[in-house]
Amino acid sequence: MAELGGIKVNHGRSRAALGLAVAVRPGDALGFRLAGAAVEEVPPGAEATAFRRLIADPHTGVLAVEEELLRAVPDRVLRRAHDAGLPVILPF
Repeated sequence: MAELGGIKVNHGRSRAALGLAVAVRPGDALGFRLAGAAVEEVPPGAEATAFRRLIADPHTGVLAVEEELLRAVPDRVLRRAHDAGLPVILPF
């Protein structure tokens, strides 16, 4: 169980195991990879499938997503991520 702002939160994830993942369009990943981030290149049309896989990863605490890619993710998938609480979605 992790503590977040004094509130105990149990998402079935170890606090030490949470990391950063980045979702970008093909060709935009190099800088993130050089920085050591786990990167998923998502082609147009594959947003929903990729996003479901990314939010289900128990090692991801923060998911940084290109705004253009995020706009293509269906609302129901975004709601599922929001309701779960983790990973935190960080648009850029």
